[in-house]
Amino acid sequence: MLFCFEFVLEKFLRFLEKQKFEPGLLVGSFMNVPKQHKKLAINFIQKYCIDRFRSKDKTIHNLLILFFSDLEETDKLFKFL
Repeated sequence: MLFCFEFVLEKFLRFLEKQKFEPGLLVGSFMNVPKQHKKLAINFIQKYCIDRFRSKDKTIHNLLILFFSDLEETDKLFKFL
């Protein structure tokens, strides 16, 4: 099951790359992420929006800082900064 999810995710990310995807457009959606899913949101923002798509959008970076502080993950926050 995990392999299937990773395959679909990779295809989706390639599609977004071809469409000149702007990660900043996802900010509104991320604001409604429940606390129990914020680690998944952090992973997506770091791994894909920042690392893969090289987003320089301040709102994406600020959102990541907000999520780190919401979960009190200060070690990851300081590493990111």
